[in-house]
Amino acid sequence: MKKSHYILMLSFIWLSSFSSKAQIGSAASQVNLVVNELMSLEIEQSSVMINMNLPSHYKFGNNSGIQQNHVKVTATSNYTLAVSATNQNFTLNGLNTNLPVNIIKIEANTGNLNPNFNSGQVSINSGVYLNASQTNLLNSHSSETLQSFDVNYVIPTSATPNFLNIPSGNYKTTVIYTIIPQ
Repeated sequence: MKKSHYILMLSFIWLSSFSSKAQIGSAASQVNLVVNELMSLEIEQSSVMINMNLPSHYKFGNNSGIQQNHVKVTATSNYTLAVSATNQNFTLNGLNTNLPVNIIKIEANTGNLNPNFNSGQVSINSGVYLNASQTNLLNSHSSETLQSFDVNYVIPTSATPNFLNIPSGNYKTTVIYTIIPQ
């Protein structure tokens, strides 16, 4: 009888090994990726000065000097950078004047903030005169995580007659840069 129990038990173990296999399972998870277009703009120098205090300035014009990395752009798609002024004329002591803002020519070049930037992907207008309407300063055909542009504010020789017979003082205008997705 022991022998029959033994055989029965071996048979049960043997049959159990065929009928109980490890279960292989799987489960799934969905990953949702939300991508938003990102565009930001930062101005490094919040105030720029152009002095008209030498005879040569009245004869040949003057400029602010290159404002390095003046405009910083972050964009995840192509964009246009436009520039404008808040008014057609400068103010003096908070009052509007007859001195037009379009005496200022804005010249831009790629800055050195991002050494991997491909400047061939940017077309820069060779000089934009400031006015109250938006004017395209440059078009970028690449996305950048951070790119800068050097800017020089120039008073050309042709604009110097505008400074004759006007009161001395600190003439002001606000320059607005706008990034526009393409």
